Amino acid sequence: MQSAYFIRQPIANIICLILAIMSSNALLTMLYSRYCPVLRDTGIVSSVTGYIDFISYMSAAVSTKLFANAAVTIGWGNLILVWCSLMIIGVVVALPKKKEATL
Repeated sequence: MQSAYFIRQPIANIICLILAIMSSNALLTMLYSRYCPVLRDTGIVSSVTGYIDFISYMSAAVSTKLFANAAVTIGWGNLILVWCSLMIIGVVVALPKKKEATL
């Protein structure tokens, strides 16, 4: 039984997959360009980038098992909704906060 959330055309699925990968890579690039230059004077840039890479690879390893079990438990359609929810939460958290004007 195929979920209603999947796109029926294989080429459209491939395009969506490529866009998701490109978005993930763009996010990591933005993360590096935002936080690493701030640490230039501390001498720990390579440590921070290494830590970010480590977290990235560990998250990928854990998510493989976690999402495979979730797909079996709640189904693919609900898992896609969970992914969309996580993406929205991530965007909200990443949005810059407005600074209040001081007099």
